[in-house]
Amino acid sequence: MKSQFSQADYEPAERDPVAIRRTVIILILLMLVGGFFIVYKYKQKMAEEHELDKKGRPAMSLGHISSKTNIKTLATDGSVIDFTVLEGKLTLMSVISAKLPEQSKIIADEMKKAQEQFADKEQLQLICISADTLTEVSRDELTKFAKEIGAEGESWHVLASDSKELGGYVKDVLKLGMISRVDKETNQRILPDFIRIVDPSTKIRGGIADFTFVDYHADKARAKGIVESDAGETEKKQAQEVFDNILSYQRKRMYKNIDYILTYENTDVAALKKENRSNRYHVPLLVFSGFILFILIMGYRLKKQRRMEALALAANNNKKK
Repeated sequence: MKSQFSQADYEPAERDPVAIRRTVIILILLMLVGGFFIVYKYKQKMAEEHELDKKGRPAMSLGHISSKTNIKTLATDGSVIDFTVLEGKLTLMSVISAKLPEQSKIIADEMKKAQEQFADKEQLQLICISADTLTEVSRDELTKFAKEIGAEGESWHVLASDSKELGGYVKDVLKLGMISRVDKETNQRILPDFIRIVDPSTKIRGGIADFTFVDYHADKARAKGIVESDAGETEKKQAQEVFDNILSYQRKRMYKNIDYILTYENTDVAALKKENRSNRYHVPLLVFSGFILFILIMGYRLKKQRRMEALALAANNNKKK
């Protein structure tokens, strides 16, 4: 069979080098303009971020304390409190232990200093969670210990629990470290050394290693030892800088973070509480209801189809008769 196409049909189309060059130039210009615009916007965004960081904006890297995963605790006044208490408040939160009074007092003292710094701010509250269960340290003993370290007053909550889930909740949700960790040599519990900032929308702010004041005090003590030793002058000078500055620097940084949240960030507390208390299962229920409705409709259609087939069969049988 003779082909319907001629030889000319198989020859490549003529290309216009001018048009190709023009297209390439346009594409290169578009890439350059797009790249310039992206770099410009990136630098602009980074400059804005830098200005906010200079004002003291803390990072938002540690997660959100959702009321969907909650746990009940007992306060020293006997009231039962869960972590919806965080809603609408700027919270400083840490772990204490009656069995580790020195470290606990350092933490409580730093929280008190922050409270004094923001004495005019009603939004600030302070929460200390006992690393000891109520079986290990009773509520009365915990109340006495809280008074000894100064963790008392209207804006303080000292909380404890016997719940098996408390340790996991403190570590994984509140990001306060492991409360059950034990020193192998001394066989004593190691107190997690974090003061966390939780903003009014219940987001944990700051870096993972921020505000470990027990460590800062230990660093200062080590630096003081070097200054008073027969170490070299360079080492002594470096230690003196640590000795003089570490605590004041970290306090100022924490206060700057707190001040930024209180000054520049707003939270619709009513909307937050409404959202947290709304029906959390409405979407799954709608999906499940739709699935059941689909089954019922399909069942009805199948039943109707079979009835029609039965009627048709009966009509055929009657005709044959």
